[in-house]
Amino acid sequence: MKFNMDIKNLKKQKNRSRKLFILFGFLLILFFVSYFILSLQKDITPQQRAELQELKEKIREVQNSKEDLKDVIEIRKEWQKEGVSLEDKLLNLGLIVPHDMWLTKIEMEDFNESQNKKKKKAAVSNKGLSIKGQLLSSNKPLNTVTDFIASLADQPAFSSDFKYPSLTSFGLSKENPKIVNFELQMERK
Repeated sequence: MKFNMDIKNLKKQKNRSRKLFILFGFLLILFFVSYFILSLQKDITPQQRAELQELKEKIREVQNSKEDLKDVIEIRKEWQKEGVSLEDKLLNLGLIVPHDMWLTKIEMEDFNESQNKKKKKAAVSNKGLSIKGQLLSSNKPLNTVTDFIASLADQPAFSSDFKYPSLTSFGLSKENPKIVNFELQMERK
Protein backbone atom coordinates (compact mmCIF):
# COMPACT_ATOMS: atom_id res chain seq x y z
CA MET A 1 0.00 0.00 0.00
CA LYS A 2 2.77 2.34 0.77
CA PHE A 3 4.12 1.67 -2.64
CA ASN A 4 0.77 2.67 -4.25
CA MET A 5 0.70 5.90 -2.28
CA ASP A 6 4.15 6.77 -3.47
CA ILE A 7 3.07 6.25 -7.08
CA LYS A 8 0.07 8.51 -6.54
CA ASN A 9 2.26 11.16 -4.90
CA LEU A 10 4.76 10.88 -7.73
CA LYS A 11 1.97 11.35 -10.30
CA LYS A 12 0.68 14.40 -8.39
CA GLN A 13 4.17 15.86 -8.19
CA LYS A 14 4.73 15.14 -11.87
CA ASN A 15 1.46 16.91 -12.74
CA ARG A 16 2.38 19.87 -10.51
CA SER A 17 5.83 20.18 -12.01
CA ARG A 18 4.33 19.91 -15.52
CA LYS A 19 1.85 22.69 -14.69
CA LEU A 20 4.62 24.83 -13.20
CA PHE A 21 6.80 24.19 -16.26
CA ILE A 22 3.94 25.19 -18.61
CA LEU A 23 3.18 28.30 -16.53
CA PHE A 24 6.87 29.27 -16.45
CA GLY A 25 7.14 28.72 -20.22
CA PHE A 26 4.04 30.83 -20.86
CA LEU A 27 5.37 33.67 -18.66
CA LEU A 28 8.74 33.46 -20.41
CA ILE A 29 7.11 33.70 -23.85
CA LEU A 30 4.92 36.58 -22.67
CA PHE A 31 8.02 38.40 -21.38
CA PHE A 32 9.89 38.01 -24.68
CA VAL A 33 6.90 39.09 -26.77
CA SER A 34 6.42 42.18 -24.58
CA TYR A 35 10.13 42.99 -24.77
CA PHE A 36 10.05 42.61 -28.56
CA ILE A 37 7.03 44.91 -28.93
CA LEU A 38 8.55 47.54 -26.64
CA SER A 39 11.87 47.40 -28.48
CA LEU A 40 10.05 47.98 -31.78
CA GLN A 41 8.39 51.06 -30.37
CA LYS A 42 11.68 52.47 -29.13
CA ASP A 43 13.34 52.00 -32.52
CA ILE A 44 11.55 54.90 -34.23
CA THR A 45 13.96 56.47 -36.65
CA PRO A 46 14.43 60.25 -36.79
CA GLN A 47 12.71 60.21 -40.18
CA GLN A 48 9.68 58.46 -38.67
CA ARG A 49 9.66 60.97 -35.79
CA ALA A 50 9.71 63.83 -38.31
CA GLU A 51 6.86 62.23 -40.27
CA LEU A 52 4.91 61.76 -37.05
CA GLN A 53 5.45 65.41 -36.11
CA GLU A 54 4.38 66.48 -39.60
CA LEU A 55 1.20 64.41 -39.29
CA LYS A 56 0.45 66.00 -35.91
CA GLU A 57 0.84 69.47 -37.44
CA LYS A 58 -1.49 68.54 -40.31
CA ILE A 59 -4.05 67.28 -37.80
CA ARG A 60 -3.85 70.64 -35.98
CA GLU A 61 -4.31 72.47 -39.31
CA VAL A 62 -7.37 70.35 -40.12
CA GLN A 63 -8.82 71.05 -36.68
CA ASN A 64 -8.24 74.80 -37.15
CA SER A 65 -9.79 74.64 -40.62
CA LYS A 66 -12.74 72.83 -39.12
CA GLU A 67 -13.23 75.69 -36.65
CA ASP A 68 -12.95 78.26 -39.46
CA LEU A 69 -15.48 76.30 -41.51
CA LYS A 70 -17.90 76.30 -38.58
CA ASP A 71 -17.59 80.10 -38.44
CA VAL A 72 -18.24 80.41 -42.19
CA ILE A 73 -21.26 78.11 -41.95
CA GLU A 74 -22.60 80.19 -39.07
CA ILE A 75 -22.18 83.43 -41.07
CA ARG A 76 -23.79 81.80 -44.13
CA LYS A 77 -26.81 80.64 -42.11
CA GLU A 78 -27.15 84.11 -40.61
CA TRP A 79 -27.00 85.71 -44.05
CA GLN A 80 -29.57 83.28 -45.44
CA LYS A 81 -31.95 84.22 -42.63
CA GLU A 82 -31.48 87.86 -43.65
CA GLY A 83 -32.20 87.05 -47.31
CA VAL A 84 -28.64 87.40 -48.66
CA SER A 85 -28.16 85.07 -51.65
CA LEU A 86 -24.52 84.27 -52.24
CA GLU A 87 -25.26 82.35 -55.43
CA ASP A 88 -26.58 85.51 -57.14
CA LYS A 89 -23.60 87.49 -55.91
CA LEU A 90 -21.11 84.95 -57.26
CA LEU A 91 -22.88 84.87 -60.62
CA ASN A 92 -22.82 88.68 -60.85
CA LEU A 93 -19.21 88.72 -59.67
CA GLY A 94 -18.25 86.39 -62.51
CA LEU A 95 -19.88 88.73 -65.01
CA ILE A 96 -17.99 91.86 -63.92
CA VAL A 97 -14.47 90.47 -63.44
CA PRO A 98 -12.20 91.98 -66.15
CA HIS A 99 -10.57 89.58 -68.62
CA ASP A 100 -7.03 90.22 -67.33
CA MET A 101 -7.97 89.70 -63.66
CA TRP A 102 -8.59 86.49 -61.78
CA LEU A 103 -10.01 86.01 -58.32
CA THR A 104 -8.05 83.70 -56.03
CA LYS A 105 -10.16 83.71 -52.88
CA ILE A 106 -13.60 84.83 -51.78
CA GLU A 107 -14.30 84.54 -48.07
CA MET A 108 -17.08 85.37 -45.70
CA GLU A 109 -15.42 86.68 -42.58
CA ASP A 110 -15.79 88.75 -39.48
CA PHE A 111 -13.32 91.62 -39.99
CA ASN A 112 -13.32 92.76 -36.37
CA GLU A 113 -12.79 89.21 -35.13
CA SER A 114 -9.65 88.72 -37.23
CA GLN A 115 -8.29 92.11 -36.15
CA ASN A 116 -9.14 91.53 -32.50
CA LYS A 117 -7.52 88.11 -32.38
CA LYS A 118 -4.26 89.95 -33.01
CA LYS A 119 -5.08 92.57 -30.35
CA LYS A 120 -6.80 90.05 -28.02
CA LYS A 121 -9.84 92.28 -27.57
CA ALA A 122 -13.56 91.63 -27.89
CA ALA A 123 -15.54 93.74 -30.35
CA VAL A 124 -18.82 94.06 -32.17
CA SER A 125 -19.18 91.72 -35.11
CA ASN A 126 -18.44 93.24 -38.53
CA LYS A 127 -19.18 90.57 -41.12
CA GLY A 128 -18.56 90.89 -44.83
CA LEU A 129 -16.86 89.55 -47.92
CA SER A 130 -13.15 89.49 -48.54
CA ILE A 131 -12.12 89.18 -52.20
CA LYS A 132 -8.53 88.41 -53.15
CA GLY A 133 -7.25 88.37 -56.68
CA GLN A 134 -4.44 88.89 -59.12
CA LEU A 135 -3.89 90.64 -62.43
CA LEU A 136 -1.09 91.37 -64.86
CA SER A 137 1.04 94.36 -63.90
CA SER A 138 1.53 95.51 -67.51
CA ASN A 139 -2.04 96.77 -68.05
CA LYS A 140 -2.41 99.67 -65.56
CA PRO A 141 -3.37 97.42 -62.66
CA LEU A 142 -4.54 100.16 -60.29
CA ASN A 143 -7.01 101.47 -62.90
CA THR A 144 -8.28 97.92 -63.49
CA VAL A 145 -8.83 97.34 -59.77
CA THR A 146 -10.56 100.72 -59.24
CA ASP A 147 -12.83 100.00 -62.24
CA PHE A 148 -13.63 96.60 -60.72
CA ILE A 149 -14.43 98.24 -57.37
CA ALA A 150 -16.74 100.72 -59.11
CA SER A 151 -18.47 97.85 -60.97
CA LEU A 152 -18.98 96.02 -57.66
CA ALA A 153 -20.47 99.14 -56.07
CA ASP A 154 -22.81 99.62 -59.06
CA GLN A 155 -24.11 96.03 -58.96
CA PRO A 156 -27.46 95.90 -57.12
CA ALA A 157 -26.61 92.37 -55.94
CA PHE A 158 -23.74 93.84 -53.92
CA SER A 159 -24.81 97.41 -53.20
CA SER A 160 -28.05 96.26 -51.56
CA ASP A 161 -26.25 94.19 -48.92
CA PHE A 162 -22.73 95.63 -48.68
CA LYS A 163 -21.05 98.97 -48.13
CA TYR A 164 -18.72 100.41 -50.76
CA PRO A 165 -15.76 98.02 -51.31
CA SER A 166 -12.44 99.09 -49.85
CA LEU A 167 -9.04 98.17 -51.23
CA THR A 168 -7.10 96.73 -48.29
CA SER A 169 -4.04 95.37 -50.06
CA PHE A 170 -2.34 96.08 -53.40
CA GLY A 171 1.18 95.20 -54.54
CA LEU A 172 3.48 93.19 -56.75
CA SER A 173 3.71 89.48 -56.16
CA LYS A 174 6.92 88.33 -54.48
CA GLU A 175 7.03 85.20 -56.64
CA ASN A 176 6.39 86.92 -59.98
CA PRO A 177 6.87 90.69 -60.50
CA LYS A 178 4.58 90.59 -63.57
CA ILE A 179 1.61 89.87 -61.31
CA VAL A 180 -0.16 92.25 -58.92
CA ASN A 181 -2.00 90.91 -55.84
CA PHE A 182 -4.95 92.77 -54.37
CA GLU A 183 -7.54 92.35 -51.65
CA LEU A 184 -10.93 94.00 -51.22
CA GLN A 185 -13.26 94.02 -48.25
CA MET A 186 -16.97 94.63 -48.39
CA GLU A 187 -18.67 95.13 -45.03
CA ARG A 188 -22.30 94.23 -44.49
CA LYS A 189 -24.70 97.16 -44.23
